[in-house]
Amino acid sequence: MKTIIMKQEIKHKKDLEELVDSVLSENLEVPAGLLERITSAIFWRQQLSAGLRAFGLLLSSVSSCLILFFALKEVSLRMSQSGAWSILSLLFSDLEVVIANWQSFALSFLEALPIFSIALTTGAILVMLISFRFVLKNLLQINFHPNFKNKLLIKI
Repeated sequence: MKTIIMKQEIKHKKDLEELVDSVLSENLEVPAGLLERITSAIFWRQQLSAGLRAFGLLLSSVSSCLILFFALKEVSLRMSQSGAWSILSLLFSDLEVVIANWQSFALSFLEALPIFSIALTTGAILVMLISFRFVLKNLLQINFHPNFKNKLLIKI
């Protein structure tokens, strides 16, 4: 079965090569403006794909911002439930006591931190920053505003 498929592929390849050779052997004239039409079509398709990528990445940026908002709200709620805010408030009310017992204060504070919520928030921040980077990179590929590239001070 494989040999039959391979023979058919070889036959199609030879037929294609013969067709290309016959077309190249004829003296055909290239229509005027063909190169410009091809390059402009390639340019606009590149612009369209960059715009679609930028739009998709912009949607992911907006969704990551929303996720970050809710993650920060969750961290704040978990910190108030675990008592981390009350332990942290000791820094402002009784600084001398905190300095005298800094080791027990640090351990108590670290035990009260909601580590899982903080890790999720950190992940949401990373996703947001990465998506913003890709949005900017794709927007710079779109050549509608070439002066924007020169005025942007961030190296992407």
